[in-house]
Amino acid sequence: MRTALVLIAALGLAACGSQPAQNNTVAADNGMTANAMDGNSAMADATAPSVTANVTTPEFVTKAAISDMYEIQAAKVALDRSKSAEVKSFAQMMVTDHTATSAKVKSIVTKDKLDPPPAALDEAHAKMLADLKAAKAEDFDTTYLDQQTTAHGEALSLLQSYASGGDNADLKAFATETAPKVQMHLDKARSLDRSGADDKAAAKPAQ
Repeated sequence: MRTALVLIAALGLAACGSQPAQNNTVAADNGMTANAMDGNSAMADATAPSVTANVTTPEFVTKAAISDMYEIQAAKVALDRSKSAEVKSFAQMMVTDHTATSAKVKSIVTKDKLDPPPAALDEAHAKMLADLKAAKAEDFDTTYLDQQTTAHGEALSLLQSYASGGDNADLKAFATETAPKVQMHLDKARSLDRSGADDKAAAKPAQ
């Protein structure tokens, strides 16, 4: 009988001793779950798209003017050097449309007495223009269309940003009105690239 009582007591102590370990396991699991949730939250924050900061009016005027200047100058180079009738037609549209938007920005700047736009390209666009001029004949149309895709993507982002958060009513209206036109330019440049207009031009024998 004494042996049985000792055995029962020992089993009771063993059961009590194992309980904290189980609690520790649960706590550890809960801790891992919490850490995992924190990690997932941090990952979600890291992958979430950043909100485009509002563009100030001076920044918008400067960037819009430089974008137009680059488009006009690059298009004139394309009109002179491209071997593709389609690319030349696109380039002529760039001269016409960006001359018009440049004039519109300048008229708003004068009317609203804003700081005047720059008269020369910035370093980045000057390099793009230099690279375009330096492109080999067989690579010219590809270089031009690639630059047009990049430049119009940046211009579209600029216009959309100012249209949503700009502080000058006239420029906001201009940005809202111009964004669809720039989207059309971007779509056209991509379409020409996909159609292989540059490749077909490169395949033409030198005149």
